[in-house]
Amino acid sequence: MASRVVLLLILGLSLGRGDNLSSGTNISEVLPRPEGSDLECALLTTIAEDSPLPLELIIRTIADYDFEKNIRPVLELGNAVRTSVLKNVIYEKLWKHWEIWHGKLGFYDPKDILEYYENLKQSMDITPDYKKFVYQKFIEDCASYLNLPLYVKNENDFEMRTITETITETIRCLSHSPQNYTTDVFEAVFNKVLATTSPLVLAERLNELGNYGASLSQLVLFNIQLLNRTEIKSNSSAKAAVLENLRQLAIHPDFAEEVEYSLRLKVYGFLPSGIGLLYTAQKVCLHKANNNNEYLYECQGPTNMCTRERNYERASFEVQRKQIDAKNRTQFAFLSTHFLNRCLAITAEQTKFTTNVYGRNKINWFNVIPVQEGVALQDAATSESLVCGGDSKQWSRGNHFAHTLEAKYIAAYREECSWIVEDCSNKD
Repeated sequence: MASRVVLLLILGLSLGRGDNLSSGTNISEVLPRPEGSDLECALLTTIAEDSPLPLELIIRTIADYDFEKNIRPVLELGNAVRTSVLKNVIYEKLWKHWEIWHGKLGFYDPKDILEYYENLKQSMDITPDYKKFVYQKFIEDCASYLNLPLYVKNENDFEMRTITETITETIRCLSHSPQNYTTDVFEAVFNKVLATTSPLVLAERLNELGNYGASLSQLVLFNIQLLNRTEIKSNSSAKAAVLENLRQLAIHPDFAEEVEYSLRLKVYGFLPSGIGLLYTAQKVCLHKANNNNEYLYECQGPTNMCTRERNYERASFEVQRKQIDAKNRTQFAFLSTHFLNRCLAITAEQTKFTTNVYGRNKINWFNVIPVQEGVALQDAATSESLVCGGDSKQWSRGNHFAHTLEAKYIAAYREECSWIVEDCSNKD
């Protein structure tokens, strides 16, 4: 009790100048009204005249002696005051001395602040206001670095080169933190950048964080969060740029392996290829990415698959799915809803071009891969064949036969082998 009384008395004597309140202020106006007549209450109601002791000197005297042991009495003062301005002054000065005590003044390390905050969270003795204060410091300090790559500037700029390690460490720190921490940090980042930069520039620069160690999952989350901002929703160019970011992430070779299942589904839902419909629609159709009136379904006569004019009844497929590993990577089968017991299938050995796409009564599994213009249908058994259409050299007797292409040739024949998934659940 005695040490607390002395501490409160010193604070009372310091309130008359400098950091907080004007001379002659009654401490009872900023501290809780005391009850009883003990010495502490009497001291708290003392009127402060001119004081030679500034608040910072008092906190420094306490904190420098032993910060960890003496933090609680100082926090009691912060908790006791009723004005937010005075409370914040106490916390700011205490924070400064935390940095000094840990040798962090002028040196940033997000792990230290995060560890400090997590320790505070576990303590029942620390006031919620101070925990909130430290958490906000963590958010602000992270944002102050993570916003820097999102401006248009020279990557060889000295400032950027000197802080690259700090930005990388901050992103790594967030990857091991609860998701709401990342969300709060990037709200602060976006607020800071959008205050001086156009939404389009921010959208175009966001995936640059991949150069600082951001994982595919982190980049997906950053982009989805940005997509929900009012500034992006109201700017068609910026919105298109964010959607392009997501599409580029979805076609990354490691996307299916590194990004967890539910997050992949969110991304697919944004893509114009309609790949998300493979998980949600009762029936789907497949049409050429470069021609929305060329649909994949059985030819007139043979059971080969052809590209034919739109006929939803004949072109509809029911989708079957199977998970192939613990990462929820998925393969798909396409069962015709018109030609009963027929599935989209590839037969025979693959050459560069092969007219071997059929409707068969045996399940054939496909990998569905996002590509530049839509999706590619890859034979899952070998990963060597792609379902394609539109090559007149493969046509015969009026039938525009679909064909397969060796996957290694996809770059040269992308237009022929890119498809759009369309929801045909309610179309006849």
